[in-house]
Amino acid sequence: MHTFEQAYEICKQKFCIHMQNINEIPLEACGSTTGHYYEQEKGSDIYAMYNWMTSFATGLAPLYYRTDKNEAYLQWANRFQKHYHSKMFDTPLESMHDIGFLYSPYSVAMYQLTGDMHHREDALRAADELAKRFDLRGHYIDAWGKMDDDNRVGRAIIDCMMNIALLMWAHKETGNTFYRDVATLHADTTAKYFIRKDFSVAHSFDFDRAIGEMIRENNGCGYENGSHWARGTAWAVYGFSILARYTNSEKYRNLALNTVKKYFESMPDNMWIPVWDFRLPKDKPAKFCGNGNELTVWEENDDKNCCFNVDTSAAAITACGLLELYRQTNEDWLLKNAKNSLQALCCEPYFNADINTAGILSYQNGQMNYTTYGDFFFVEALQNYLYSVKTCW
Repeated sequence: MHTFEQAYEICKQKFCIHMQNINEIPLEACGSTTGHYYEQEKGSDIYAMYNWMTSFATGLAPLYYRTDKNEAYLQWANRFQKHYHSKMFDTPLESMHDIGFLYSPYSVAMYQLTGDMHHREDALRAADELAKRFDLRGHYIDAWGKMDDDNRVGRAIIDCMMNIALLMWAHKETGNTFYRDVATLHADTTAKYFIRKDFSVAHSFDFDRAIGEMIRENNGCGYENGSHWARGTAWAVYGFSILARYTNSEKYRNLALNTVKKYFESMPDNMWIPVWDFRLPKDKPAKFCGNGNELTVWEENDDKNCCFNVDTSAAAITACGLLELYRQTNEDWLLKNAKNSLQALCCEPYFNADINTAGILSYQNGQMNYTTYGDFFFVEALQNYLYSVKTCW
């Protein structure tokens, strides 16, 4: 096992690969089985409507700057500001609810560090565009589809609990209660439908846009309707924790606490990396984001089959949520569980220490692959544990 300090330094060295490969328009580094994000087919650029991962690479620059004060990080990141600006001001309809994942790690973080009003302007415009997706009848933020399409399906997904952090930042920055109201109303809808009585978490629901009523659960990332997707739980834990910090609401804080307790109760004792879906049948392989493409190599009679279905990204995001909750409550078990989760992630086979490989964490999303979002939250969790610095959320 690597120490947290060693792991953090290795991650920082790996960041050079992102800086060398993203030079003009910021790209989306897609999931990779090898961790060599840029040796495979590159993902879409920031202007693509369904791009949600670009800032988990560009946002590493302000993240590392918080501890290193290396001006080269900010100089590299600043070259992309015009594209973040253009996306929101020139092509705002080419976006969806993951605006928060794009603009919090990049624009909000860059403004926090530099005070550059251009980044502030971009982040506030992004918050405006995210708020425009709020459905007045159903009290949820519409996940997908262009807002000029009256035939789009009304859908809310658990991931958006992280996106509303952008709205809460905008409320704090401007004092405009509109942002806060949209965020809390969406959170209340999430609490009503997504957080079950046993505190397991659903992924997605369809809504009737004409009357605002919930129609059905419509799982898109977990194994099936009624399942308990680990990363979805992580989004809920961290999202409600962040909202509790902004609002000082015990309601949201308790939702986060009870949800993370269910997360750990769903794992075997002394296990810190969750299975991709807590309700995944042991004789079934993981599916890639719920789209039905099953792994072709699978031994159904192997009792260890679930070790190939773990999701290190869920563990990293949950660690972030645990540290956030610890700072709010000072409950020792939260810090202890965050430490144990990070220690597990710093071990083989999960942590890739090769500085010539951009990918950091393998075994993500039940597919034994690497993703930039899992890497980002792992670095954020390490940084928060070691240095207790401010986050972009």
